[in-house]
Amino acid sequence: MARHSTEQRIYEESEYLLNALRQLNGVPTDVSHVLMNAVSNIMCSMVFGRRFDYDDKDFKDLLLSNHMVMTKLQASALLTFIPILWYAPMPFKRELRHHFEKIIDYAKREISKFRHSTKNEPLPESFISAYIRREDEYRKSKSEGKESVQHFLEDPEHLQWTVVNLFTAGTHTTAISLSWVLLFLCLNQDVQ
Repeated sequence: MARHSTEQRIYEESEYLLNALRQLNGVPTDVSHVLMNAVSNIMCSMVFGRRFDYDDKDFKDLLLSNHMVMTKLQASALLTFIPILWYAPMPFKRELRHHFEKIIDYAKREISKFRHSTKNEPLPESFISAYIRREDEYRKSKSEGKESVQHFLEDPEHLQWTVVNLFTAGTHTTAISLSWVLLFLCLNQDVQ
């Protein structure tokens, strides 16, 4: 992943973010959605090796599912303290599961594209491609009888869950933090 640094990905996406903000023509707007698009695209670039147009249907669906998962998880915080409530019938659990499964399915499809690419196809630099290379190295060293403590590479679902966690948690928390930064900058113009 070092060939395409995180800083470069952020810089490239910031141009798209600025263009989206310019299109608002100075009209007071809640920019949290635009920030979510930008942050999510940086995560997509790092994890999947590509960014999306802000109007892309798959991208919008992915963001909606991510938003719903994070919203429903926040709503279920009480269940952390009273775990027996997880067994009670609650309508939000079905919706949470539905959107979470959509994110998992997307991650599986993307991982499958990487796994089934041919040697002639250059894979985009991403977390997935780096992970798959590491898996291959691990398998090779294991077949050669070398010891390794990286047993997590043997779990076929580990990559999928790591991708889902990086995307969901990384996108939401960073976008919310940036929203707060912008709010504080608006309220403290001397700091701007």
